[in-house]
Amino acid sequence: DGMISVSISGGIEPIEYSYDGGNTFVSTATASGLQPGEYGVVVRDANGCTLGETVSITQPDPVLLQLPGDTTLEFGESIDLIADFSGGDIMWQSSDSSFACAVLDDCGEISAMPIITSTYTATVTNENGCSVTDQVVVRVQVSRKVFIPNVFSPNGDGINDGITVFGDPSVVNIKTFICADRWGEIVFEKFNFEPNDPSLGWDGFFRDQLMNSAVFVYYAEVEFIDGEVFLYEGDVAIMR
Repeated sequence: DGMISVSISGGIEPIEYSYDGGNTFVSTATASGLQPGEYGVVVRDANGCTLGETVSITQPDPVLLQLPGDTTLEFGESIDLIADFSGGDIMWQSSDSSFACAVLDDCGEISAMPIITSTYTATVTNENGCSVTDQVVVRVQVSRKVFIPNVFSPNGDGINDGITVFGDPSVVNIKTFICADRWGEIVFEKFNFEPNDPSLGWDGFFRDQLMNSAVFVYYAEVEFIDGEVFLYEGDVAIMR
């Protein structure tokens, strides 16, 4: 897409132009669609007077971009996508809005935590408006991993002294966690707390008294990163 534009002064109209060293003349002062290389530009007026000059069209630096290959994540995992690019500025697009630039000056690396399979598109554009685009598909396997122990031993030895809700990174909030005895009396309840921390769960005490060995029922409402809330119910035994 190279171009040569000729500007002259003087001479007798009409002026003709050659871009092949004087072999062929045309009436237009502009030649376009040219490949890189050297061109012999000659102008000729009505009296046959000519003037020539060699013009070089150089190949600009290429616009390069390569993204990582398509990949698969577990639900709740994050990924850093690094673009190998040169020759321009980069912009990212995706239907998933959970990504952010990890390299603030040129955004050559983004960190993303998609909750559904998403396509990330990067475009590099140089100062001349030339651009190149690449895409990477991040597939998401939805498996909501939640674990609630069925036994604990609140004896103060630092091992299994409490019960709480454990989950993978897709679990963002325990909306409700209730434990009750076999007669239905609530012995523990807590709302809106983080998973995976036994100190936030039930320590086996009720009304400042450690409960005897028995089986209790639990009820948990677990919230995930996509806003879904699931109910988990089961039994847990205290062993002393």
